[in-house]
Amino acid sequence: MKTSVFWTERARSDFLAIKSYLQERSPQGSRRVARNILRRTRRLARFPLSGRTVPEFAGLKPDLREIIVGKYRVVYCLASGSGKTARAVILAVFHARQEFPGGLL
Repeated sequence: MKTSVFWTERARSDFLAIKSYLQERSPQGSRRVARNILRRTRRLARFPLSGRTVPEFAGLKPDLREIIVGKYRVVYCLASGSGKTARAVILAVFHARQEFPGGLL
């Protein structure tokens, strides 16, 4: 089954905020982190189940998954699309030390 990767507005905003924050401290580091996040999320098109289930929702939301990229958590869910396609919907990107974002689900 073919999988497409879709970013929600919230996830895009999270990503850009992280990139901007890091840019002020280390332009090279910012580019590296951004590149790694994008590379790992693009990989979901081929391997949508490669992320682990989100520990906070283990057993409750099996379609809610995450990939860890350095110090960041990229949370996504799997949704069926039309026909023979599926979607990996990126819901949020946040630092691993932060609490799970409220209102995400």
